[in-house]
Amino acid sequence: PYYTVRQGEMTIVTGIPSHGKSELIDALMVNLANDYDWRLAVFSPENYPTQGHIGKLAQKYIGKPFSKGYNGHMSEDELSQAKQWLDEHFIFIAPSDGELTIDHIISKARVAVMRFGIKGMVIDPWNEIDHSRPSNKSETEYISECLTKIRRFARTYKIHVWLIAHPTKLYKQKD
Repeated sequence: PYYTVRQGEMTIVTGIPSHGKSELIDALMVNLANDYDWRLAVFSPENYPTQGHIGKLAQKYIGKPFSKGYNGHMSEDELSQAKQWLDEHFIFIAPSDGELTIDHIISKARVAVMRFGIKGMVIDPWNEIDHSRPSNKSETEYISECLTKIRRFARTYKIHVWLIAHPTKLYKQKD
């Protein structure tokens, strides 16, 4: 009742550091994939290496801890089921793919739309993208241009894009 995901739109997610922005979007992606059979692309140097991120998504899908040290952890059959389900619903754009510019990420996502029919894409976090900009362009102009490219991509290919922006650390002050 509080949030609607619409294809062709973009959502910017931000908030206090370490308060679950990435976890929230991971849970949302699992629910969209599970409930509506969405395929999603994920660019997440925040969750590198990718195997760790896959483990987190598997835990959300199965509803049990991945690690064997926990009572009630997922079985081998559940792990196998989760791997198959993840392969069918998630495409990972690896941060080691060279250029980490918005243009590069969008070009990889365009391929994912054409080959796999993705309906959503996550960019997590904004701050780990290469933001080199020409000296004649202000930071505000550069950010506006990037957001326009992302919105245009979302509209053109009718996918939803989540952009997660992690703020700098907050420091407690004496008062």
